[in-house]
Amino acid sequence: MQEEIAKIITMVEEGKVSSEEASELINALKEDEHAGDEGKTYLGKKLKIRISSEEKEKVRVNIPIRLVKWVLKTGHGIASSIPEAKAYADDIDMDIVMQAIDNGIDGKIMDLDTEEGDSIAIYIE
Repeated sequence: MQEEIAKIITMVEEGKVSSEEASELINALKEDEHAGDEGKTYLGKKLKIRISSEEKEKVRVNIPIRLVKWVLKTGHGIASSIPEAKAYADDIDMDIVMQAIDNGIDGKIMDLDTEEGDSIAIYIE
């Protein structure tokens, strides 16, 4: 956890997140660590994003459910502004993901294929 906290502090120093956002992230990390064997409860789960292509390496992102809303809100905006990621970000309906999180859904919540042959799948496990 020390490594994650150090990264958050670096993000504050670089102006990427405010001190209030950093505090929320650190508190969520501490709660997640204290959850211990609670991994089977909803708050101990992770949002998993998988992007694969025939020509490119697979992308695997795992985010603790406790951090998901903040990460999605921030990350989706950032990804939309990066030309290489914009196509992926535009294909993901964040409202569906947020509803799944709010309703405690488990398993695959989104599966889509792009015209370029890429595949995007989002799970809560």
